[in-house]
Amino acid sequence: MSCKQLMLMKYRLLICLMFFSLPLLAQNSSVENEFISKIHKYNSDIRSIKCRCTQNSVFAIFDKPKSVDGMFYYLADNNIIISLNNGDYIKIIDSVLEMKTGKEITKIKLSSNPALKNLNILISSCFKGDFSTLKSIYNISYSKNSEGSYTLLLTPKKTSKSKNMSVELLFNGKDMSLDNLKMIESEDNYTEYVFRAKEYNMDVKGYFSK
Repeated sequence: MSCKQLMLMKYRLLICLMFFSLPLLAQNSSVENEFISKIHKYNSDIRSIKCRCTQNSVFAIFDKPKSVDGMFYYLADNNIIISLNNGDYIKIIDSVLEMKTGKEITKIKLSSNPALKNLNILISSCFKGDFSTLKSIYNISYSKNSEGSYTLLLTPKKTSKSKNMSVELLFNGKDMSLDNLKMIESEDNYTEYVFRAKEYNMDVKGYFSK
């Protein structure tokens, strides 16, 4: 095969790849527009959330997955509490993270840890329905599932401080609430939060003043 024929074959292959990828790009754009429109419709007026949650931890060093039930609270803007039944908790209040694991309590200003700041933006964006800031941190892929739910796969941009952690989000197609949040370090290492029995715009300020 001559060099000219080889180049022609490469161009044809490139054109074929472009031809078949265009419908996929258009489909993803269509799903994105539909998702953004619906989540703004349902979530733009949410000021607080109270719900049950389950933390599932899967790590290669564990013999088996670990699951802990608890409660989740969100108070606009960007205040979050995950309180687990084993006594552990994560609190983000006024841009300060306080985390209890076992007997150890850690406090960190989000401004000093970009990865944690991005995580706070991520969780708050899901409940507020505002993904404008999130798009500057992650590349986002949108897909619609057969039962009407939406799955978003977020991979950090090269300029992001979120290291190599990708995130998978599952939104309920009926009310656009977040059902699952999965933070993935690798196939064998991830932490998942499952949210259920959600209550909106309740008075949750008392949980944040403790």
